[in-house]
Formats: sequence, C-alpha cells, structure tokens
Amino acid sequence: MARHRRDLAKERFWRQHLASWRRCGSGVRAYCRTEGLPEASFYAWRRVLTKRRQPAGTRPSQPGTAAFVPVRLIEEPSADATLEIVLRGGRVVRVRPGFHAETLREVVSVLEGLSC
Repeated sequence: MARHRRDLAKERFWRQHLASWRRCGSGVRAYCRTEGLPEASFYAWRRVLTKRRQPAGTRPSQPGTAAFVPVRLIEEPSADATLEIVLRGGRVVRVRPGFHAETLREVVSVLEGLSC
C-alpha cells in the first residue's frame, strides 16, 4: 500500500487554526463558521494532529478516552484557600471557600460561551 506524503503547508494551516481556536475559546461550529472552514475537516485534522503529537504507546485505545492530568494534593486547606479554574481560551476563575455553586455554574457557562 502506497503512503501519501505529508502536505506540510496544509498541516501548518490546520495547526495554526487549531491554536487560534484554542486561544479563542469558542465552540468548533462557531469558529468554523466565522473562519469559513468545513467543520468535518476541522474535526478530522484535529484528530490527526492530536494523534501525531502523542508519543507511540501512549495513544488512547478508543476515541474519547480520558487523559490523565497532573493534580497536586494539599493536606489541609487554609481558611483563605482559593480554587482556580482554567477555562478554554486561558480564562481563569478563582473561587474562595463558601462560594455559591449555582452562581459559579452560571459564570462558567457565560465565560465558556464567549466568542473570540
């Protein structure tokens, strides 16, 4: 079976768009509509480039398999402990003890829905 050569210009184009989309924080559909990109191509290239970025032997066996993220445990939180939530696009929400959970859900929902 013949292997196709990588089109480096096309790969660079999609890497730039994926980086832009991540910085933007908007949904895929909205980003593709704004940029005039085919949504199916966006998803296909995201899958291909994600797979290429992972070292061999560490790729999930099935799509949608969760990845591990580093977590640092603190033995006892102090009275002024702050929870930090990093959202898409780099937005950060800091929450102090005693926060109202429903208000936090609403704030995160609004911030996640913001476009570029």
